[in-house]
Amino acid sequence: MTRLPRRPLVGVALCFMIGISLGLIHPAPPAILLPATTICLAFAVVLNGARRPAVSQLATLLILAAVLGLGWTHASLDHPLAPEITISAANSKAGLIGVIADEPVRVEQPGKRPAWSFPLDVARSREDASAAWRDASGTVRVRLFSGPTTRVPAYGERWSVSGRLDQPAFKQGRMAGKPAGLYLTTSDRQSHFLSGGHGNAITRQCLAARAWAALLLKKGIEDFPEQVTILNSLLLGYYSRIPRELYQAFAATGTLHVFAISGSHVVIVSGVIIFALAACGIPRTRWILFLGPLLLGYTIMTGLQSSAVRACIMALLFWAAPFLGRKADIYTALAAAAILILIVAPAELFGIGFVLSFVAVIGLMLFFPVFAAPLRRRFQADPLQIEPEPRWVRLARQTWLSIADLLAMSLAACLVSAPLTAWYFETFSPIGVLGNLLAVPLSSLIIVTGFLALVFGAGAGFLADLFNHANLVLINLLTGTIRFFAAIPGGHMPVSPPPVWFLPAFYGLLASLRFSLWLNQPARDDESSRQSHNSVSPAAPIRDQGLL
Repeated sequence: MTRLPRRPLVGVALCFMIGISLGLIHPAPPAILLPATTICLAFAVVLNGARRPAVSQLATLLILAAVLGLGWTHASLDHPLAPEITISAANSKAGLIGVIADEPVRVEQPGKRPAWSFPLDVARSREDASAAWRDASGTVRVRLFSGPTTRVPAYGERWSVSGRLDQPAFKQGRMAGKPAGLYLTTSDRQSHFLSGGHGNAITRQCLAARAWAALLLKKGIEDFPEQVTILNSLLLGYYSRIPRELYQAFAATGTLHVFAISGSHVVIVSGVIIFALAACGIPRTRWILFLGPLLLGYTIMTGLQSSAVRACIMALLFWAAPFLGRKADIYTALAAAAILILIVAPAELFGIGFVLSFVAVIGLMLFFPVFAAPLRRRFQADPLQIEPEPRWVRLARQTWLSIADLLAMSLAACLVSAPLTAWYFETFSPIGVLGNLLAVPLSSLIIVTGFLALVFGAGAGFLADLFNHANLVLINLLTGTIRFFAAIPGGHMPVSPPPVWFLPAFYGLLASLRFSLWLNQPARDDESSRQSHNSVSPAAPIRDQGLL
């Protein structure tokens, strides 16, 4: 029986998430939670180091209980000092003063004036022009219809906007009928710039780099707006600009996740940086000093999506391990990423992006080896073969092994994400297995070629033009494939959301089956056990396939 390695941070993360969920669902007074947490910690310190196993286990349980209490307290305290923005009725009038929290996006629709769309972090509000201003909090998505002389809004600027405030309802999934975010529609006559320089200086520089990269990625292909939009969405996180018809096609085929800035993007960015560092002779133990700032900048410039933040934290911890003289562990990195994200934003625990991102990564770590092993087994080279294989046989073998890995990734991703897709979006996409089999490698190639356009195009503009035209072919192939799969009858279908008890039962059963397979592996000597763990444990294929 294989002995499972100890990963204490995983248990800490689970208890912290349980505490966060309790705090979000049932907030409790800190006057009760903090003393109880302090008592648990005090007893744990007293019992720590005891030689009796039972006492040592009790100390561990007390530490975990204290972590749960800290999570509960933190989520209970996570509330704004000022009242949040609310509306009294649909399409009500309102005035807002706040700071633009992200890069404004230009929206153009046939028959309408162009508009700027941006999130506004509200500081003050009023119901109409005659009412007094009052302190407020919350984020409102503003759509500002502009004229020829309208000032172009920018991140970090303070604006006063007045117009129609509305709160539409979700249209599908478990949240159907429930209120979504707040939206305010205004015009250039009702909006006024107040002051600038209120945002974070680092974020401002990252967003400026993002805008520069977007211009470079359209060089030479300006006459293909849809392809430019796909390229900017894949590399820079401009997913809100994807045409609605194409967005629905990706959603129907279960491939919409390729637009989320995640592990594949971080791996490619890291690969480009590492190639340059290795060429300069910088040792591996010092890579984190250069990777850290650049990965953080890329994560900020692409909008701080949950999947991007998770992948960035995991990559930073993974590459920081050699610098600190430690062995990297992907499970510990994933647990640390969850803790850090929830410390900053506890409400993310119930966010769709957070849930789908972490569940997908855990599913790939656990089930990629299960699906990959039988697919690869029949095409492995015979270790007892004396004569070398012909070149075409080796090429065919490597081609199939690559396809087998992609198929295993697709099967694992569909297995773990199907219940959540049905829960959130009321959709089941059996065509997603084939869709991901083609969309994942194509999108990865586009990301690689896009980064080459940025790296080499920064020094020579004609190289950006060259790589962008190569991406034009890849993007047409990607969108054509997705549209073909989306049109297949029965490839995707609407379903009713599963009952509440189904999700924990389903994932509990999957976890039990996976760990029973792992525990039943025969134990070997230390060296062979380490080699076996690197080849069949969930951590190894993630490293090998670049799934961080």
